[in-house]
Amino acid sequence: MANSLNKVLLIGNLGKDCETRQASDSFTVTSFNLATSRSYKNKDGAWVDETTWHNIVTYNASDFIKENLLKGKKVFIEGRLSNRQYTDPIVTGK
Repeated sequence: MANSLNKVLLIGNLGKDCETRQASDSFTVTSFNLATSRSYKNKDGAWVDETTWHNIVTYNASDFIKENLLKGKKVFIEGRLSNRQYTDPIVTGK
């Protein structure tokens, strides 16, 4: 197997307060969304602001983290990138 790296660093603002649920007796799942933005000049020379939303999931977050992940706060996240697909049964009719 070839060597590889899956690491992501994000700095952005929380879109809403985090939500925590008990997944089992042994762990909790805390999720929240994070907005990152960048500005660039388009081909006409006008500045464009672009925002990307990230869905963040963490396991067994400390109480301190859960109490302080509040809407609008700026946070730094370090982790790995994982892509998931979801098919809406209403849209697909399945």
